[in-house]
Amino acid sequence: MDEYEKAEAKAWEGVEKVAVYSDYHKKRKANIEALEGLLKAQAGLGALYQYGMREADSAMPNRPEMPDIYRSQLWPSFKVTKGEQPWKDYRHIRDSWKKAGQEVYTVGQRK
Repeated sequence: MDEYEKAEAKAWEGVEKVAVYSDYHKKRKANIEALEGLLKAQAGLGALYQYGMREADSAMPNRPEMPDIYRSQLWPSFKVTKGEQPWKDYRHIRDSWKKAGQEVYTVGQRK
């Protein structure tokens, strides 16, 4: 479980570093890639919790403050911040992670 928590912490660092880009398109691409990495790490933690491989004091990771999945077109430009509420279940994390992967591809195709 420690490795997933370290991956999540590293992903949050990646989210914070996105602001260094001055080019609009590079910043959007870096932002959605950082979000995908964060959701991947949270999916690992969520899977451990959901499927019973958790410790007694563990819980679902907190959902980042970001638009819902049906507004995923806003994700590349949205400044993601740490949230206060945990994810509802693993499926929501997984679906968001997969959608972020699709957005990485879509944003990468734009010029």
